[in-house]
Amino acid sequence: MKLFKKAALQLVILLFVSSCGKEKKSNTKDIVIEEEKTEAVTSKPKSKICKIFIKGIFPQNDSFELFFSELATTPFSQENTISRGFEGKKEVQELVFDLIDFYPEKIRLDLGSNSNMKEIYLEEILINYDEETLIIDASNFIQYFTNNQFISFGENNKIILKVITTNEKKSYDPYLVSTPLLIKELVRL
Repeated sequence: MKLFKKAALQLVILLFVSSCGKEKKSNTKDIVIEEEKTEAVTSKPKSKICKIFIKGIFPQNDSFELFFSELATTPFSQENTISRGFEGKKEVQELVFDLIDFYPEKIRLDLGSNSNMKEIYLEEILINYDEETLIIDASNFIQYFTNNQFISFGENNKIILKVITTNEKKSYDPYLVSTPLLIKELVRL
């Protein structure tokens, strides 16, 4: 009888231990499956292209350069630059800058090297990323961009480009740089 009780007790312990292990494995498998389902539902494909559209009237042949930096604290460099040439026209044109696999936190727009171009008119700048668009126009332009000494602003979105002469040396390098507010908006996008 003692032997039977001992064998029965060992059998019960063996079944208990083996069933606990199976439950644990089963629960773990269920959790993994649940995580995979959740991941599939919540993740959506993100765009890998940031597009910047510049609409305006550019009356003379020239090119604009877009400098961009992935981090707001990183200085601009020639490595992260795109140049777009254009033919001068007295009608609205659109320049498009595609940043593939790159999303900038700050930008700088160099408004050409043709010192004969005295003024341009910017209608709007659109920054598009992953189905979100930031529109910059006359109503908010000076909130999002700051200018250097080669630029002044006139009426109706007119940007006046200037050649500065110092010590009989001519300088010309007009550009616009993102303000802290634009950096904040770019990070939000």
